[in-house]
Amino acid sequence: MSFYQKHRKTIRRLISTFVPVRSWRHRITSALDYPEGWRAFLKQARQMKHIDKSHPHQKHFLSVLAIIKNESAYLPEWLEYYSLLGVDKIYIYDNESDDNTMEILKPYIDSGFVEYKYWPGQRQQLPAYRHCIETHKFDTTWLAVVDLDEFILPIKHGNIADYLRSLPKSVGQVSTPWLFFGSNGHVEKPSGLVIESYTKSARKIWHRKSIINPRLIFDAFVHVGVCASKTIYPNKNVIRTNHYYCKSWAEYQRRKSRGDVMHGQTFAENTFQRADFDKHDMNDIEDTAILKHVPELNKKLRK
Repeated sequence: MSFYQKHRKTIRRLISTFVPVRSWRHRITSALDYPEGWRAFLKQARQMKHIDKSHPHQKHFLSVLAIIKNESAYLPEWLEYYSLLGVDKIYIYDNESDDNTMEILKPYIDSGFVEYKYWPGQRQQLPAYRHCIETHKFDTTWLAVVDLDEFILPIKHGNIADYLRSLPKSVGQVSTPWLFFGSNGHVEKPSGLVIESYTKSARKIWHRKSIINPRLIFDAFVHVGVCASKTIYPNKNVIRTNHYYCKSWAEYQRRKSRGDVMHGQTFAENTFQRADFDKHDMNDIEDTAILKHVPELNKKLRK
């Protein structure tokens, strides 16, 4: 056992205390935790940066990656939202849906906006992400990794692509604040859009979700990846990811039957109970920033 492994907690605590920049803390701890050692980490990072520079032109500027299961009721709004917000391509991995997902997706697949892949099995979130990053890392400059209940919202820019174009070239990952939205008191599924029906959120940020340069990410991840280049952590008043985790109580209960693509069906059955709903049903403040996109989104959905 190495000195670092023996004293890992203490060393990480010292890094947190004495390294003021979060991105540097993340890179240092990632290098120390790298299975092959920190020297191998640095060597791999240099190689990844070289590859990125040698492939400066991609077919798409901004793409989105998601793995789904029986979420057809939310697909049109989610797809049209990201189309409206500057996304060029969406990679959908279908984890054994048996609803009308394909019926909804077909026109988007035919137009080339969506690339679809059937991806069966339990606990397949990270394998699907890993496949997409490896397969398409030279096809897109930026890749947002989100779920069907997550809507990335730039506050100071017209769309997500405009925000990304404003960043320095040294940035390899944007770790956006992950803001939970509650049920707004809805028991049954409301008739309106998700983003207009649920407007009450938590005060505090729970975690983060990332938009990445896929050529600079070491491996698949759910929230924040290990990046060979600079990671930035913008404020929620610059860009954030709205997470509509609960929705109404009726919608939340249906999560159990869908299962959990990360942890499997047993996890879903044990987790998606009333206590979990109440824990995440945060309606602390009214947050209507995303509503500016509702009129145009409704127009796109009516076409």
